[in-house]
Amino acid sequence: MGAEIPPPNLNQVERGMEEALRNFAGREANGGELRDITAGERIDDIGNMSALAIVEACETTARDIEEAGQTAVSIAADI
Repeated sequence: MGAEIPPPNLNQVERGMEEALRNFAGREANGGELRDITAGERIDDIGNMSALAIVEACETTARDIEEAGQTAVSIAADI
């Protein structure tokens, strides 16, 4: 039988993802050198995505409330 390749552990997966993200972030932008991705940057990215989702939810809720108010005014006018 051939030698089985052990499944990667979480550290190997994390290192691979970090390297892929650094490559995606652009070696060219940094003169060919890989830039370290810090935990703070990750937290900022997650915070920014969360903030955008909250803003979108608030805007949708505000539109729904405004439409409900307009409907209530229309019904009151008909009565």
